[in-house]
Amino acid sequence: MTEKVTKMTYAQVAVYCFSDKVGLVSYSSDMTKPYSSETGAMIDREVREWVAKAYKRTVQLIEEHKEDVAQIAELLLEKEVLHREDLVLILGERPFKSGEPSNYDRLAGLSKVSKKTMNPSTQ
Repeated sequence: MTEKVTKMTYAQVAVYCFSDKVGLVSYSSDMTKPYSSETGAMIDREVREWVAKAYKRTVQLIEEHKEDVAQIAELLLEKEVLHREDLVLILGERPFKSGEPSNYDRLAGLSKVSKKTMNPSTQ
């Protein structure tokens, strides 16, 4: 998992220009080190900082929601696979709603579609 996180963070910093410190220059991963050792060190520092910050935030969230995490762990031991409904029972509905239904809502038939939209001949 650590390798995947590191690769994704390097891409965000060096390829997709998400870092203010590195700037709006993309160092594509298919080129072989197209930058100086100073730039490489700056990218390395930025990636380490981002990963450390994300790790700290993750630990903080787990600690803040320890009871919910424990309930999810118990349910996973029972069921092995959790579905959306299982998470809603433990965590409740999401605290925010999008104006658009999600793909999951569309596939599960949870989106509210007007009868006019479903049957255009009645318009």
